[in-house]
Amino acid sequence: MTRRLLAAATVALAVGAVRGVGTQDGVIGEFFRDFTAEWVRADPDLATAEHYFTGSEQDRLDRELTPKTEVYQRSRIGRARQGLALLRTFDRARLTEEQSLSADLMAWQLDTVVREEPFLDYTFPLNQMRGANVDLVESLTVRHPLTTERDAENYVAALGQVAMRMEEAIAETRRIGAKGVIAPKFILEATIAQMQRFADPVPAQNPFVSTLGEKLTAMPSVAGSKREQLRAQASKIVELQIYPAWKKAIALMQSQLGRSTNDAGLWRLKGGAEAYAYFLGRYTTTSLTADQIHEIGLREVARIEQEMDTLLTRLGRTEGSVKERIEKLRVDLRYANPESEESRAQIMRDIDGFIRDAEKRAALERISGVRPAS
Repeated sequence: MTRRLLAAATVALAVGAVRGVGTQDGVIGEFFRDFTAEWVRADPDLATAEHYFTGSEQDRLDRELTPKTEVYQRSRIGRARQGLALLRTFDRARLTEEQSLSADLMAWQLDTVVREEPFLDYTFPLNQMRGANVDLVESLTVRHPLTTERDAENYVAALGQVAMRMEEAIAETRRIGAKGVIAPKFILEATIAQMQRFADPVPAQNPFVSTLGEKLTAMPSVAGSKREQLRAQASKIVELQIYPAWKKAIALMQSQLGRSTNDAGLWRLKGGAEAYAYFLGRYTTTSLTADQIHEIGLREVARIEQEMDTLLTRLGRTEGSVKERIEKLRVDLRYANPESEESRAQIMRDIDGFIRDAEKRAALERISGVRPAS
């Protein structure tokens, strides 16, 4: 939300409260509607995925891709602060239970965004899981609507922004890399390999183009000449813009390999413990500390190992550690040559045995009403 829009919204709320224009219920309902619309309007990816608006506004957003620059992230944080300030102007005692819950939820979401500000540099813009190299592809090939000719035209228009967004990710990677924040070596290697595979096929076989082609095939209302035109445009964009951007990103990550290690924890970075605590709460909503979660994990491992020991002992396997006994069990149950006639016959005998055992257990349970022990 721009400052002008924010000011207008603030004035509207204040005037409504002072003059009694509308009820508190109506005013906060307008706030939820207007603020959410502004939030989505500033995030074309979200607007397209949700198809939030209608008409020319939605059409315009479908032709854009959300920037992921530091400037954009900070503007988003500023917008969240403004939303929190507006929320505080409402008298919670006058809200309905549903409105109060909505206000609490929005406050929590916006506060989460605001609290990320000190930790903006603790993520890697390029990575094999949720980096720009993945999000850009998924935004178009998975979430972008492709059911009409106009959808396809908007898709190609948005495709023309992919290289620019990748350039932004490259710039961000350089920026935080200068501060010593570099992805672990195994992440760099996996991302490089993934991006190389993506940029290897001829443009016509790239997912950006092949997805468009498949969807166009399912649009009989689109003329054949138009389909070919759109495919050709997409292929040219991939060849002349996207592939060069991908290769530039690959080269940057390759240059960072010598400075990276396989240490993955945020503890290796200054302020890493605080960043980890923030991301832990953001992605899980837990209030537990990392140490408390680690202790839970240790207890669960011990509990599971104890249960496994009980089961293995019941099977007569008592020698060695749980891990050793499981490995021995795996070897003992392995078919020597699954493709041989002898192994195939044994597989069928084992399957038949499982079925007969299940039938016996089911019959016993029907008769006695008691489930047999395993």
